[in-house]
Amino acid sequence: MLKHLLKLVSRSFTKRKALFVFNILGLSLGLASFVSIYYYVHYQQGFDRFHSKSDRLYRVLMTRYINDERISIGPDTYPAMSDILERKYAGIAAVEKVMYSFRGGTLMKFEARNDVLRDDLKVLYASDKFFQLFDLNLLTGDHSRLDEPFTGLISDELANAVFGTVEVVGKTWSEDDGQTYQILGVFEKWEENSHLDFDLITSYESIGARHSSDLHQTSWDWARMKTYVLLEEEAIQADVQAGISAVISENKPQNPAVDLREEVSLQPVRDIWLKSDFQAEGFTGKMINQVYGLLTIGVIILCLARVNFINFSLAEALERLKSVGIQKSLGAGKAYFLKKQLLEGVMVNAISLLLAISLWQWLQ
Repeated sequence: MLKHLLKLVSRSFTKRKALFVFNILGLSLGLASFVSIYYYVHYQQGFDRFHSKSDRLYRVLMTRYINDERISIGPDTYPAMSDILERKYAGIAAVEKVMYSFRGGTLMKFEARNDVLRDDLKVLYASDKFFQLFDLNLLTGDHSRLDEPFTGLISDELANAVFGTVEVVGKTWSEDDGQTYQILGVFEKWEENSHLDFDLITSYESIGARHSSDLHQTSWDWARMKTYVLLEEEAIQADVQAGISAVISENKPQNPAVDLREEVSLQPVRDIWLKSDFQAEGFTGKMINQVYGLLTIGVIILCLARVNFINFSLAEALERLKSVGIQKSLGAGKAYFLKKQLLEGVMVNAISLLLAISLWQWLQ
């Protein structure tokens, strides 16, 4: 019976080649477009989800109000705030402040490679505590001395590009201001997506050592740092956020001549890539509305492809009315026609799906 139905369906396809080709191509292109768009949306939603503690990892946002009118919101915070957050507020397991820098224009020379000068490297100023919050694998060396000034870690990609090996612990790099940094280890660059992308990790204490100042730790005026918070396992974000909201007004010296109010809130690290369209945002701006708008377009394309498929199927069914009548007169029953129709639909959809997957793989 199945062999007979397959033969009839094949004849039907070859008899109406134009309809069959248009049906297959329309459905295949629709499926391939939707899968490609869905894959892109899934990619955009996957940032920073690979960290083992990502479900309780947050970035601190600071919102400014003048005369009760909001004038700005963003991730730049004061250095002095992080120590207070960690010491005084319940529910917080660890706090790390970092400074992110695109070192455009800063020449960096690596030991024994005078022919290699780089001014395009992305640098993250961080401390040893960074490894308590984020999952970053070291291939060689140790990060425990990262609290010492003028030390740092180098990525495996940069190490291989400059030295041709990852065995570079103890080597140095120098910058055009004359400072020399010792390489403590080599970290493996994240293969997964992250809002943080860096080639070097420089010790956070290097900032103060370079300027002979402790403002990188104590300042309530220099709002250039990004502050990350790791909540305790049982802590609730809303409760912690309510507790720390007024940390700036409670600790920062206030100017009575200016009606300025600054509040802090917590943003899940998983949301940073898609939900960081702040003014003056430097390196994490993406519009979630654009991504979801693209997904909506993908759904519309898929629906149009299905409607097109149904229309062609109806047109083909109308052409077959005469043959159906003849087949009924020869004894064919409802079950026969139902099986034939189902088999034909399955075959068309299966061929379309295979073509769509092939097209999607080719597009990738």
